[in-house]
Amino acid sequence: MTGLDKIIKHIEDGASVTAEELILQAKEIAEQMRSVAKTDGERLTAESKEQTSLEVDSYMERAKSAAALQKRKMILTAKQECISEIIEKTQNHLLHMESEEYFTIIMKMIPKYVRSMNGQIMFSSRDLERMPTDLQSKIEMSLADREGARLQISDKPAKIKGGFVLVYEDVEENCSFEALFENDRDQLQDKIGALLFEQQVS
Repeated sequence: MTGLDKIIKHIEDGASVTAEELILQAKEIAEQMRSVAKTDGERLTAESKEQTSLEVDSYMERAKSAAALQKRKMILTAKQECISEIIEKTQNHLLHMESEEYFTIIMKMIPKYVRSMNGQIMFSSRDLERMPTDLQSKIEMSLADREGARLQISDKPAKIKGGFVLVYEDVEENCSFEALFENDRDQLQDKIGALLFEQQVS
């Protein structure tokens, strides 16, 4: 082997050793990277699972809250419908009472709303037809102790279903059942709700 060949062979051997060392180093680095990647992957997977679990729990809580809110709304709506139905039935019951019972209630209402001045009392066309013949005298008797309070039954029908309308000069006071029920609707709802639902809870 010539000197040149020896030199080339030495270089090749050195290059081979260097290449093998580099390959070994690369394998070690790759193995380390795989190990790190595996560890990171497990950590990330665990974190991902934990995050997913937290998100699921959060979603479930939101869903439960939404369902509970919806349930409360449905219960409230049902209660309000029930109360409204009772108010409507009560109003209809008053309108369809027998004449004697009906006008007994009217006579109890008049002193509550009458003013101490001359006025007229108007009834629905149906009530004008069925009212007792002595209603005017009964009204006068009921107001005997109310100084200045005078009411005359009007021949003109009021556009109401039941109850009455008091007229003082240019001022009208609507004491029809529908107006009274509407004005006191919130109070009626509270009272009926307390009777129907609070007793059930207690």
